[in-house]
Amino acid sequence: MSVKMSLTHSDWKSDLESCDATQEFSLGAMKAGAVMSEVEDGARRVLVSHLLEMGLVKGNADDILHKKVDRVFMPHGISHHLGLDVHDMSRWVIRCCGGILAGSQAGFAP
Repeated sequence: MSVKMSLTHSDWKSDLESCDATQEFSLGAMKAGAVMSEVEDGARRVLVSHLLEMGLVKGNADDILHKKVDRVFMPHGISHHLGLDVHDMSRWVIRCCGGILAGSQAGFAP
């Protein structure tokens, strides 16, 4: 794997556009009843499509996701619930309710 060392204005612009697109997808998909893992999978697909367009990765999007290459660029998830202990509700909501509850609050970090 190689990394570009000299970045131009257009490189930074493309990078910001990929972050914006990932964030817009995620915020649009985070609705009551949505399954967080599906929202995150969709966000990662958006990110990989931009990485392919920018030439930062090569190959098939499914293979890139399967090999978790996208995690080099976004090593964390897109969000988590907010509670008394920052992550206290995430597993309970998934097991009990199967998706995001109406009125839930979450931090978002693409």
